[in-house]
Amino acid sequence: MLALPTMIAKGQEFPIKTNFGSQLQKEALKIIQSKPLISQEEIDRRRFQITDLLDDLKGLPDSTHERLTVCFELHRQLAEFFLLSQGHWIGSGKSLIRILEATDAKMADRFFEVFKAQKQEAIESLVQDILKPEGGLLWVGFRSEAPSEFKKNKNHFEFDLIQLIPAVLSDHPAIQNMARFYVYDMSEYMGSEPGWETPEDGLYECIDFKKYWEPDSTASPFLIKYKDELAGFAIVDQKGSDEQVDFNMAQFFILRKFKNKGIGKFVAQSCFEKFKGLWEVNVMLENHGAYKFWKKIIADYAQGDFTEERKRIKHLGHTEKNIFRFSSVKKC
Repeated sequence: MLALPTMIAKGQEFPIKTNFGSQLQKEALKIIQSKPLISQEEIDRRRFQITDLLDDLKGLPDSTHERLTVCFELHRQLAEFFLLSQGHWIGSGKSLIRILEATDAKMADRFFEVFKAQKQEAIESLVQDILKPEGGLLWVGFRSEAPSEFKKNKNHFEFDLIQLIPAVLSDHPAIQNMARFYVYDMSEYMGSEPGWETPEDGLYECIDFKKYWEPDSTASPFLIKYKDELAGFAIVDQKGSDEQVDFNMAQFFILRKFKNKGIGKFVAQSCFEKFKGLWEVNVMLENHGAYKFWKKIIADYAQGDFTEERKRIKHLGHTEKNIFRFSSVKKC
């Protein structure tokens, strides 16, 4: 950021000019004329953030408030990355655009046209062109160490105290009760869809999960506990979008007090390890939170070796889903 050095370099000392002021202006000019130093760690962090924003856009329909918000943030971060990678200082707000125009007018015009139209293909092309010289998109393998004070947080979760317990029919009421919160959490993304209106009595309902214990069911239901406290449930079955699929994550839920702690990732990947074969995870198109959650977990677990497509699933009423497919059998 050059706002302060620029103000000093171009400013006029008042009420009188001093040697100190002159020296300060010389130092400010040196800063302006130098190139910003950016570490490889910072480059990778910015690549990851831009890749993450680009991925967010893929799940968002055109002309929505959410898509517009993500586009604004992607525009800012991508412009900053371009300038820094070219050895130029960055600014904020309108200063960022002015610096971009002064540095590369053609690139500034391309930014304007691409983000004005908000077409996914054009945005992806621009992102890839800018990131390619620095290594391209970055998703799998990125790691950022938390500050030491965060690692000593008293709320740190001990993963060896997470339990994945096979659920029997007598556990059905507990899972069905948690399913109310499952539906409530999904309503954040699905609430504007027909059939997802808030119930008149204020009690959200979920489909009856008792079907997962029927004699002809291929399902394996589990209770998730942390320190013997209920934390959610997971249900794995063998009903994929086609006959090639061995296992499917039929239902998965972590209670809110246990979210964003790494428990969901730990449990999901434990399921992948427990059931070896070709996996599918399907996500409702509107459920952007679940889409982002599953894509990150699967990309990490499969080390990028997975596929993603939109497909209608026959046994789910021919509804269209985002489908992730990968294998939990490690290649030698």
